[in-house]
Amino acid sequence: MLTEGNMKMLDEIRRKVDVPCFIIEPTSIFKMVWNVIIIFLLFYTATVTPYRTAFYDDNDGGDYKKFYEAMDTVVDVVFGLDIIVNFISAYEKPDGSIQYGLKYIALNYLTGFFMIDIFASFPFNLF
Repeated sequence: MLTEGNMKMLDEIRRKVDVPCFIIEPTSIFKMVWNVIIIFLLFYTATVTPYRTAFYDDNDGGDYKKFYEAMDTVVDVVFGLDIIVNFISAYEKPDGSIQYGLKYIALNYLTGFFMIDIFASFPFNLF
C-alpha cells in the first residue's frame, strides 16, 4: 500500500522519468472513483440484466423499457471508455515500482483484461 512518503517519492520519480501528462496514476483520485463506478456498473450488469431477462418482456413497451435501454447504452459507453482509461493508466509492477511506459502499459493490458473488456463493452442489445 502506498503511503504519503511513497506518494512524494513517486512524484519525484515521475518528474525524473519525464512521464506524459495524460498518464493516470494508479493511486489517483480519478482512478479510484473510476474503479468505483466500474464496480457499480458491473454489479448492475450482474444482477439487473439476468433479472430483467427472466421476468420482463421487452416487447410490451412499458415505461421501464426506455429506462433499461438508456441504462444499457450508458453501461456500454462507460465500459468502452474504460478501455481507453486502461490504456493510459500506469500500473504497479510486482516489484512495487510503477510502470509509466505506454508500450508496457498497452502490453500489460492486452495480455490481461483487454479481451474481457472488449466483450463487456460490445453492444449486444443492438443486434
